[in-house]
Amino acid sequence: MYNFLHNRHRDGVRLRPSRRTVMTLNHDGTVELALAGISRRDAGVYSCTATNEVGRAETSTRVTVQVTEAPPTAELPTVIGPEIP
Repeated sequence: MYNFLHNRHRDGVRLRPSRRTVMTLNHDGTVELALAGISRRDAGVYSCTATNEVGRAETSTRVTVQVTEAPPTAELPTVIGPEIP
């Protein structure tokens, strides 16, 4: 078994796990980064560096975020019922 270290960065700033940022090492050796509640501020260059006893690998990608207007929602009717004692 290899010791494995991976680091993730966005625009050169190291990402840390949080409620919004989840990093997962899968059984097949792939690593995933999931972001919840994304916004324009999440856009940028993301990079991942993996290091173990046999070497080092790095990959990067540019992420853009397109914000669209939410479709209008129908107003829910007001329900008036009998008072419950």
